[in-house]
Amino acid sequence: MDDRERDFIVSAPISKVFRKIAPASMLALLIFGLNTFMDTLWVGVFLNPQALAAIGIAAPFSSLLMGLGSWLGTGLGTLVSFALGSKEDEDIAQLNGIGFYLFILGSLVGWSILFFSDLSLRTFGFDPELTDLALQYLDTCLYAAPVWIIGFGLNYTVRAEGKVKKAAWLMLPGLILNLILTPILLEYTSLGLIAAAWGTNAGMLLTSLVHVFHYRTLHWEWPSWSMPNIRKAHEVIRLGFPSFLNMIMSILQALVVYSVLGAVASLEEIALYTSLNRMLLFLLMPLVGIMRALSPVIGINFGAQKIDRLNESFWYFSHKGLGLMIIFILLSVALTPFLGSLFMGDGYELSSKTQLAALSFLSTLLLYPYLFNGLSFVTALKKDKHSMIIGMARQFLFFLPLVYFGGPHYGFHWIFYATLITEILSTALALVLVYQNVKVLQQRGLNPMSSRVNFKS
Repeated sequence: MDDRERDFIVSAPISKVFRKIAPASMLALLIFGLNTFMDTLWVGVFLNPQALAAIGIAAPFSSLLMGLGSWLGTGLGTLVSFALGSKEDEDIAQLNGIGFYLFILGSLVGWSILFFSDLSLRTFGFDPELTDLALQYLDTCLYAAPVWIIGFGLNYTVRAEGKVKKAAWLMLPGLILNLILTPILLEYTSLGLIAAAWGTNAGMLLTSLVHVFHYRTLHWEWPSWSMPNIRKAHEVIRLGFPSFLNMIMSILQALVVYSVLGAVASLEEIALYTSLNRMLLFLLMPLVGIMRALSPVIGINFGAQKIDRLNESFWYFSHKGLGLMIIFILLSVALTPFLGSLFMGDGYELSSKTQLAALSFLSTLLLYPYLFNGLSFVTALKKDKHSMIIGMARQFLFFLPLVYFGGPHYGFHWIFYATLITEILSTALALVLVYQNVKVLQQRGLNPMSSRVNFKS
């Protein structure tokens, strides 16, 4: 990042910063979400509800690969943003070699999941035939662990430099390949669910190659083989860990949900939940784009000691996200009667009770702008403990008790209502922590002209 780009982020009106960096990030994440959504739709069209349910069971474990990439990328990105804001070019150069070694380590960890995938899935007592199908999909994804971790990790680092538009373009080729290749493989091969996994792997391979080419030719030189700075490597791991922990919490959430669904729901209901969950994730993708655009804005302004802009950036980006989610909610209300036939085939209709539960589930979209941006805010301020508090409370205090104890008594629809209650409580907690952090900074009298201060978690 040159001084002109940095100065733009730390001095231009927040509305102008948003218009420059957020749309590209939103578009890239929307296409990413479209891939996930269309994979689900293609499996429903070309295969059957059992395959849909298998994807739902395997997805928590395959998302560990994204979690590892997010862990390393978030840690690197947080330090890169801060170093850019404080103009510490030497630190940025050191992070190059650190990232090189950590991505190798992360790839080895990703491959190691293969040794535990069978035991992990069978522990939850799903139908053996369904478990076998899920394992085929999961193991195929795990074979490509390095390309998942490198692709996601490097993309986080590009965004951390404030090059959000560049990060979006680098993701695009792989996403388009996946979008085109998956239905072709499902239609013209006999691989079944494995074909969907290979379509995704091919897209991630292209994504990784594009990012490596970008860094090799336009950005960093290959790192030396000397040992990296251990202290900074530890800081990368520490700062990125809350992101990985949140992913682990989401995986645990999904496993508990599917365990409860296995006891109280039919195969069609499990497939329906998987489809609605994928739809929610698709609708969330532009918001995730806003969150990822906010992160370098907070980090770079924090590094530059522009504390007056932190609070303004959080609320502006969050309100814009809310406006977009309101539009999606209105579309969801209109589409709800047709969701059954969309995912499950013609003739499948949702009962009025299921429609109401689905709408309550999708209404969480109104809360996520503040929850997600709150997580991004505290992480960019190096408040990794606060991010961990939100993630752990969200699962262990709110969601898991509600589902585990309420699900067997209230049945399939309770899963949707428990999600809404959880996100209301989690959003309130995130806003409290954002308020506390802003208040502490203001009480310290930090302003754009103040001397540099080291903040501890």
